[in-house]
Amino acid sequence: MPYVIINTFVEERTIFNDSYKLGTMIRNGVLFGITIILIDILMIYFLIYSPFTDFPLPVYISLSSGPIYKFDPLVYAKDFPVSINESSLTSSNPYYIFIYNSSGKPIEDEILHLLSLNASLISPSAYWTIANLAGFFSNYTIGKNFSVYYLTPYYYDNYSGQPNVSEIYLNISDVYASPFIVTYPPNDQLNYSFEYNVSNLTYVQSFAIAWLSSVEWFFTQPPRAIEWCYSAIFNVLAFVEVNGQFYYQGYTAYIICVTVNGVSPSSITVNIKYPFHGRVLYLPIIINLSAGENIAHRGNTTIFSPTFPPNVQITYYKYTFYDYDISLPINISVFNGTSPTTFIISNNSIIYSTNARNFSRDVQFSMWSYSPYDINVSVATKDIINIGENKLVRQWDPGYIMIVPSSYYIMRTEGNVIDIECLLNFTIQDHILKSPPNWVFNHVPSNYIYKNNYANKYLQCIGYYYGLNRLLNSIIYNFTTNITDERYSNWELLLLSSEISMQMVSNSTALNYTTALISKEGSEYQAFMQLVFIVSWNIWYSIYNGSYYLVNKWYSWEYGLFTGFNIPPYYLGNKTILPYFVLNYTNTSYLLYNIGSLEITSWFYNNISSNDYNLLKINNFPAFIPVPTLREDIVFHKYYEFDGIPIFIRIINQNFTITYLNK
Repeated sequence: MPYVIINTFVEERTIFNDSYKLGTMIRNGVLFGITIILIDILMIYFLIYSPFTDFPLPVYISLSSGPIYKFDPLVYAKDFPVSINESSLTSSNPYYIFIYNSSGKPIEDEILHLLSLNASLISPSAYWTIANLAGFFSNYTIGKNFSVYYLTPYYYDNYSGQPNVSEIYLNISDVYASPFIVTYPPNDQLNYSFEYNVSNLTYVQSFAIAWLSSVEWFFTQPPRAIEWCYSAIFNVLAFVEVNGQFYYQGYTAYIICVTVNGVSPSSITVNIKYPFHGRVLYLPIIINLSAGENIAHRGNTTIFSPTFPPNVQITYYKYTFYDYDISLPINISVFNGTSPTTFIISNNSIIYSTNARNFSRDVQFSMWSYSPYDINVSVATKDIINIGENKLVRQWDPGYIMIVPSSYYIMRTEGNVIDIECLLNFTIQDHILKSPPNWVFNHVPSNYIYKNNYANKYLQCIGYYYGLNRLLNSIIYNFTTNITDERYSNWELLLLSSEISMQMVSNSTALNYTTALISKEGSEYQAFMQLVFIVSWNIWYSIYNGSYYLVNKWYSWEYGLFTGFNIPPYYLGNKTILPYFVLNYTNTSYLLYNIGSLEITSWFYNNISSNDYNLLKINNFPAFIPVPTLREDIVFHKYYEFDGIPIFIRIINQNFTITYLNK
């Protein structure tokens, strides 16, 4: 080294000074080299990542650290709005169980509803598909990996500072989910029979004790004859006999007059109304009175007189009721479920319960013909499953059996008793499903469906990207205090989403899109599609698979066209800031053209040749192909359908024509 050799004989201090100079020169050289490298890197960075030129940053906006948002995809995944595809519920090979519907119900609520259905309403394949998906909120794990994205909003003008935030930090964590493994809901197979017999009877009969009192005789003496008659009080004690037991019902007295022509009154009815087991029995006592004629002669005089006492004929009424023993033997086999309990219910009261899978039960009733009632016998088998923080009751309700009795009467006379027999007929109304649908016994195995991890796919696709869309929209809304500026929210969403794509390193291919998002590293296509996935819920997009030229070689390059937003006039007034297309003459939305990211648009468009719209050049060198041209028809899409998830997201397609190019 020359500096050391030249200064060999100088004093020690000189050698120290020269060594210091040498170190300084080496250090400065290294710093200079590093500076050159940094300049190159920054040039590349600003070429690729710098925002639009003439960035409208108000001087009074503070650049202190902005808010930090810890992004939880689970929150948004639960609220994803859907409708139920009813036809898929009974399919043996369902795929789309849900349909994305912006005005639908939260998917978590719909999943819980469907998982509580009984086996007659949903096939095993559909049920396990839904349960598989349900794992996203009931069987998830938050990983240790995370990334922080730094976002800088674009102001809508150069003076008002809307949105009023300059920095946003997104903390995105890794979340995994596994299927919710659960049994198919319980169901029964059953048969029954019906029989009855009379086991007992009871009767209720009227009864009376009668006698005469206060008898007085009278006579008349027509020519050559004497005619006698008498009056009396006819006393009646009324009773009701119930199975040999007598119950006093009251005393009644009647004045009667007995002549040779008969008794007046000749018939007496004692009305008895006897309450009996909720009904009133009419038990009359009918008394018929009559008298004969006695004739005697005394000289020339004939004496006529009625017989004494009068003839008394009493008729009693009797009701006979029968006790029926009713038997309903039921045989039940229980399938599926998780430790299900089967209940036998009669008229809304549980009369038997068991956890047995196969059992028989003779359901018995006793019914008197004086108080018949309908018997409703139903069977219910239920179990309880826990899914996340929710407890679901699954119940098999095959219907009911109705036993309907009807009364009929037979009247017969035995001596002086009119016997009314009350009997029952029975009608069986069968409203019960004796066997579950055929799909309960013929279906694909559950492990065939569970081999697809719908829960994880849903959470890492819709959960992340629908969630990021919702989060960014809410951030934009919360920091846009001027109502008139809310119309620019989609434009701001597009820019913030592009910044997420821009911060990813595109030098390798990640396992999937979510892995690329969380690790900030993936292929160029994986980085670009982050933007599409996030904005497609609001904004129209068209994806171009093109190429870019670098060091004598063309490489694959994905870029997109976006529309469906309003651009602040500040940017439209300066085409050096924002070149754009106009789609169709009546379309008020502008088409923002980007290659790789939105923020590099303006660097390229100033160099497009007016005679060659299909090739984008930088400094007259070919750089990107193809580039859309004037009057070209382009198909745009809204929404993005993720594969491998049982949710149908209908992609809306619309043709646009490029009618104006601001370059």
